[in-house]
Amino acid sequence: MKTLKEKYVEYRDLYYKYFVWMGDATKPGTYIPLSRVDLVNGLGEIGDGTINFAELLTLEHLLNRKGTMYATAFTRLVYAAKNYFKGSFITNKTYDGFFVRDDINPLMAEKFNLEYIDSMAYNSLKLTSSEDPCYSPFVSQDQVWNLMLPMFFTDFGLQNRLKSILDYIIVNKHKVYNPYLSEILHYYTFLPSMNEKRVKPWDRIYNRMKHFKPNIKVKRGANNWYFSYGFRAVYNKLGGAQVKTFWHKLWYIPFIWLADRVYHPYICKWFNIRVKRTSYYSMGLFAWYNKGFEKRYIKQFNKALEKGEFFEPQILPYISKEHRKNINFEKFKEVMESYPELDISKPIDSPVHFLILYNILNMDYCI
Repeated sequence: MKTLKEKYVEYRDLYYKYFVWMGDATKPGTYIPLSRVDLVNGLGEIGDGTINFAELLTLEHLLNRKGTMYATAFTRLVYAAKNYFKGSFITNKTYDGFFVRDDINPLMAEKFNLEYIDSMAYNSLKLTSSEDPCYSPFVSQDQVWNLMLPMFFTDFGLQNRLKSILDYIIVNKHKVYNPYLSEILHYYTFLPSMNEKRVKPWDRIYNRMKHFKPNIKVKRGANNWYFSYGFRAVYNKLGGAQVKTFWHKLWYIPFIWLADRVYHPYICKWFNIRVKRTSYYSMGLFAWYNKGFEKRYIKQFNKALEKGEFFEPQILPYISKEHRKNINFEKFKEVMESYPELDISKPIDSPVHFLILYNILNMDYCI
């Protein structure tokens, strides 16, 4: 039986060899991890590349990596969204808050030491035979809340990028619109006034641009109003111009309290509904229903350990050491040691959470 450290080394080496291409950050596909690999058949699956990217940021932060490569990689995703519609819209504006989920295509497989990579974003953008019409290749609100903590707290120069994302959503009244597709629709359907007393013929192009507003929502995860206070609280923490939060907070605080204390622990259990808490827990350090978020998180983490599980492990590195000391470390280590040994004869899910948790355990408990 392998020791916990031996497992960690094996999974770490596997992750950096097959799950992520650590190359020139200006090149498409770099720094966007896969979510699953099948080494027997040489296949890789991306899943949600942006969320995978957020988890990589957290791991690299724990490993004390430095550099601007991640900011460069994320900027690449912003321009990939723009370039997809290049030549089809009325302005050359770049919307810094709008991006694609990943920019990996099957031809990049050899960079991951694989034979083929399946990207749902690529299939959607290129309309391949594997395209799923229910999938959206562009940003939605769940990518944003997963990116919040690593973009805010890590030293990779991503805070301005996070502010641009939040600004885009807040300005558009907490809806995620596709600005480029909206421009195309506006270009072909907007009719300026033909009354020359109101709009001169030479002002019609300007008039069309003046009346443009994004109005085509991304097809999944576009409506953000119920998390508006959380987004605004993070935005204000980033400094600079502040946005109003009073009315948003009036709704958010009781809403999150009911979700955390009633809906998820009881109603979801009674009616066998899938529990989804990543959203408001990802914003908990910025917006919570009282001042005890970290204490609440550690309580949930310890409770999950008793079941042999981990509660929202990607959040743990951002909890203060003062509160992490209250983790049941003996149980933490026991659950970590139960993590299966590497078996390359079966498809392997990303081990990034295991790698993150090992580093926390090693740092706080000195295993």
